[in-house]
Amino acid sequence: MEDETVPVTPYSTEDTMLPWHDTNPLPETLAKITRHISDNLHLELDHHSLADRYDMNVTQLEAMFQDHLSQTPTEFQKRVRLNKAQYLLEQTLLSLETVADKSGFGDIPSLQDAFLQNLNMFPSRYK
Repeated sequence: MEDETVPVTPYSTEDTMLPWHDTNPLPETLAKITRHISDNLHLELDHHSLADRYDMNVTQLEAMFQDHLSQTPTEFQKRVRLNKAQYLLEQTLLSLETVADKSGFGDIPSLQDAFLQNLNMFPSRYK
């Protein structure tokens, strides 16, 4: 069960909607960027390389996120990591160490910090 692959994205891959935002579809480039971030939660986010990858500068990247998602790319990544961790805790019997790894936090202390900051509880109590 530890090897279970759980595809979790913060948006619908069909219409690029974000459930916690509004019902307006994302611009195609932003949808691609959010998908890339969501598919690579284990990577540290580098705004410069991300902007280069999508042929824009960092200012444009950050403005696009602020305009459409009201958050920075880093905040978006943290939210997606937290959403994935919550899902894994709710829907699987994976250990906290595995949840931390699969959701991109890397270790239990980072997972705990995110839960305490955002949910005011430890992930072990969330289960």
